[in-house]
Amino acid sequence: MRTNSIRPTMTAQGWWIAGVVLLASGMSRGALGNPDLGRWGPVIRWPHVPVSAANLADGRIVTWVSNHPDQFPAGFTYTYAATWNPETGPFQEAAHPPHDLFCGHHIMLEDGRMFSNGGHHANPTSVFDHHTNVRTKKIQAMSRSRWYPSTVALGNGDVFTALGTGGGNYPEVGDRIALQQPQPHLKNWSSKIANAKERFVVLSAFSQGAVLDMETGLVWERSPSTKLSTWLEAIGDCYSRIVGGRLGWRLPTIEELASLIDPTQSRPPLLPRGHPFTKVQSGGQLYWSSTSLFSTPPNAFAMKPSDGTVGVNIKALREGFVWCVRGGYGHSPDVLSE
Repeated sequence: MRTNSIRPTMTAQGWWIAGVVLLASGMSRGALGNPDLGRWGPVIRWPHVPVSAANLADGRIVTWVSNHPDQFPAGFTYTYAATWNPETGPFQEAAHPPHDLFCGHHIMLEDGRMFSNGGHHANPTSVFDHHTNVRTKKIQAMSRSRWYPSTVALGNGDVFTALGTGGGNYPEVGDRIALQQPQPHLKNWSSKIANAKERFVVLSAFSQGAVLDMETGLVWERSPSTKLSTWLEAIGDCYSRIVGGRLGWRLPTIEELASLIDPTQSRPPLLPRGHPFTKVQSGGQLYWSSTSLFSTPPNAFAMKPSDGTVGVNIKALREGFVWCVRGGYGHSPDVLSE
C-alpha cells in the first residue's frame, strides 16, 4: 500500500489550509448533516496555523502554534493561541507569551484544565484554564528542556513525563517536577547533600568535562574559563560553548551560582570539600551571573568564590570570569527582573 505524505516544502499557507479543513470535522453533529455518514463543512478562516489542538471540557477547541502565526518559529518566546466554539463559531485569542509550546506535549487534567510541558527552547510547564481562558506559566519548570516529550496524568494527580530531545534517559514526575536518576532522588531546591562525592557526579558522557549537581539538578562546566570577560561577552561565550560535544550552555543566575558556595568552608574557593571542579578562581576574582540589577540596568550581579560574596559590577568592564551551566530554568539575560 502506498502512503502519501505532505512534503516538507509545503508553504505556511498550505499548512493553514490543511489545519482548518481537518478541524472542521470537529463541528457539531447538526452542522455536519447525516450523523451516520457525516460530511465536510466549509473551510474556516483560522487566526493562525493550528499546529496543535485540544478539546476543552466545555466543548470548545483550543489551538496554538508558536511565535509566528503563519511561519516556522524563530526568535522570541511566544505562543499564538485561540479558542473556537464549534456551536457558535467565534474565536477568542488566548496568546501565551512566556512559553513557546511548539513541539511540546499536552494532556487533560482531572479538573478539566489542560497541562502543557516542553516545547521550543522550553523546560517550563503551563496550565490552560477553560474557565478563565488564561494559560498560566510554570507550575514548576522541568529539570530538563524537552522537545516532543511524552506525558501522562497519573492516578494520584501527579504528572509523569519522559523522553523528548534533551530529556535523555531521565523521566520526571510529580506536581513538583523533579529529576529522577536510576537511584531515585528528587532534585529540587529543598534537597541538601552534605557529601560532595555524592552530590557532584562527573559525567563520562561529556568526556569528564561536565559535573551534575545532584542537589539542584544543574550541570556545570568542570573547568570554568580562565579568561576575563565583560558581561555581554560572558553571555555569548556560554551560548557558543561546546563541552563534551554539546552546546546548550548559558550563564547562570546569581541564585544558581551562589548554590555552589559552602559557607562552612574556610579555605578559598568556598566550594564543598571534595568537589571535582578545577581552575576555579580563589583570589578574590568575580564570576558573572545573568541576573541584571533592576534599579541599575548597566550593572549585573556577580559572585566571588573566594569568600562567597555576592555583589554587583558594571557590565561593560572586562572584570569577570565565566562559569557556564546547562539545564534548569534560568532566565533570558535581556530580562531585567523575573
